Amino acid sequence: MRIERLAQRLRVEYGLKGKPLPTKNFHVTLHSIGIHDRFFECGV
Repeated sequence: MRIERLAQRLRVEYGLKGKPLPTKNFHVTLHSIGIHDRFFECGV
């Protein structure tokens, strides 16, 4: 997966030693949640 390759490249480039998160933890939301005045009041 592309995200896995990027994570590995950045780990090498910056000398990171931690274990990367599993790719199953990443997702993309394709539905808009809208723009509202109270958006940040709801804790999102």
